[in-house]
Amino acid sequence: MNHQANNTKLHRYDALLQAIDFFTQKFNINQLSSYAFEFTNEVLSLDSSALFIKADGSFHLIKEKNYNIAEYKIEDSPKLQRIATFYGNVMTSGFDSYFDSKDIVAFDIKLIIPLIIKDLLYGFIITKDGLDERMDQDDMLMSKALMQLINNALESSKNLIDLQHINCQLDQKIFNLFSINQSSRVLLSELDINKLYMLAIDIFSELTSSRITSFGLYDEIKDKIVLRGYRDVFSSNKYQRDFELLNNIYKGYKVVFNYHEDKEQLKELFKNYEDFEEMDAEYIILIVKDRVLGFVTISKPINDRAYDQALFELIESLAASTYISFKNAIYFNTIDRQRKISQQKLHTLTNLNGLIRNINSCATIDELCDITLKTLHYSFGIKKAFIAHKEQDSYWIKNHIGFELHNNILETNNKWQSINSYSYISYIADEARNYLSETLLANVENNNCLVISPISIGNHDIDEEQAPLGYIVVLHTPETLKEEEVLLIETMASSIAPVIKHLQEIAQIKKEYVVNQRELFIKNLCTKLANRDHYSIDFYIYYKIIIQKPFEKLDLTCYSQYEHFYFDNMLIILSYNQLEDNLFDGSLEAFDVEDAINKLKNAYIQNQ
Repeated sequence: MNHQANNTKLHRYDALLQAIDFFTQKFNINQLSSYAFEFTNEVLSLDSSALFIKADGSFHLIKEKNYNIAEYKIEDSPKLQRIATFYGNVMTSGFDSYFDSKDIVAFDIKLIIPLIIKDLLYGFIITKDGLDERMDQDDMLMSKALMQLINNALESSKNLIDLQHINCQLDQKIFNLFSINQSSRVLLSELDINKLYMLAIDIFSELTSSRITSFGLYDEIKDKIVLRGYRDVFSSNKYQRDFELLNNIYKGYKVVFNYHEDKEQLKELFKNYEDFEEMDAEYIILIVKDRVLGFVTISKPINDRAYDQALFELIESLAASTYISFKNAIYFNTIDRQRKISQQKLHTLTNLNGLIRNINSCATIDELCDITLKTLHYSFGIKKAFIAHKEQDSYWIKNHIGFELHNNILETNNKWQSINSYSYISYIADEARNYLSETLLANVENNNCLVISPISIGNHDIDEEQAPLGYIVVLHTPETLKEEEVLLIETMASSIAPVIKHLQEIAQIKKEYVVNQRELFIKNLCTKLANRDHYSIDFYIYYKIIIQKPFEKLDLTCYSQYEHFYFDNMLIILSYNQLEDNLFDGSLEAFDVEDAINKLKNAYIQNQ
């Protein structure tokens, strides 16, 4: 008997050693559970046993020996879990503290070996073999040792699974960080908004494997999010749609929305949120900080990949990078546009300054108008324009550019009466027909705007009867008429107005106080002709052609002893005495004033 008992113990110890060697190897939890049942039966030589493993919130019968029960389930409960937290050992009594009586009766439980992973009950092996029957204290020690071995193996396997899962997550996070780094570098290095549209589409489409990817950006003019990019992997079709925001200010924290699950939230953001369904959008990712800048939509993936939390974290990070990159691009374009505007304004001011310096040195109104129009044409690109100057009761077109002109009179109608101190501006070419004659428009051809800027001085709101000194009329600009061009034209009109006024006053002063040599000559000639007719006092007319050079003062002091006159580049002397002919270009006799003027003209022509 003793010899047989010793053999049995040796067999059990040998089985236990095999179990130690076996359970120190790598197996998954399901395999370990199955092998635990087999080794328990082998080491303890059980007549009957049953293995229960937790799944879906219950402990299910996985294997049984001599119970002849096909299926059985014991519901998990806090009471049952207390085996792991408060007992944690092989149970031979007190089953009713943890199990329902029906379960105890069904399996006639005498011994329970719990399978514990950390502090959770993963499963258990039950048997109706007990100490009071064929099991002794050695069997109990053996069962406890086997339980510890199995539980350690289960916990090690669970730790390995957790470690592999953590490693997998870590690898995914490293990949995501690398993707974020590379994508952010590409996005932040691009300042062209149109290229950013395609980059955003490429990045989100590649990382998510989405079949349809779209990108929308907020348009301040439309006050809507305009679809800037759309890509369908299986189609080349394009999709155009504007999404109207109910509120551009965003106070939420969520940036990734599932179209089917978050419809109520999308409904609070977008007026036409149903249009996302037409785009097969599964998820809508907002590009947002304090305000909604845009969105990215992704549909179902083209492969069997499932969208998980790690991917959504990656998408949220990329959405933040996309927001920064677009903000940078918008700021850069704004600064660049302002820089160009500043440069253009500097160019305009420089040219305007040069014009003002030139007009202040003009000696005649014709010269002033010529310089003004040439500045408009060469410095500012104005293609067709003219300046009309008032003479007596009519306006005469003094200078013009961009077209031929055969009639210099500017025909005005009643509409011109309202253009005294404020310019008339029209961006419509046909509007010129309401202000200009058909004859003038026929010569102009192909005008694209109309600007009539009065050349006036004084407050016309007080003195409305005072007519402008003239008008600057622009009919064709390089592109669509711009606000700065209108301002330029008005500035030039107001700048030349005082100069024209002063030139007119100077001309009037000259007319009143400067001797008119022609009129004086005619007056003296008439007197001498009358004396000749009445008193037979003869006289002589001598002439000499003297061309006055620009910027040189003409010196006639050597002729001061004679009655001399100088006009039209000709020196004329009236004398009662005969003078030496070699001092002059010629002499003539006249019957009357008209005859004298005609002979002088012919003499001038013959000597040229």
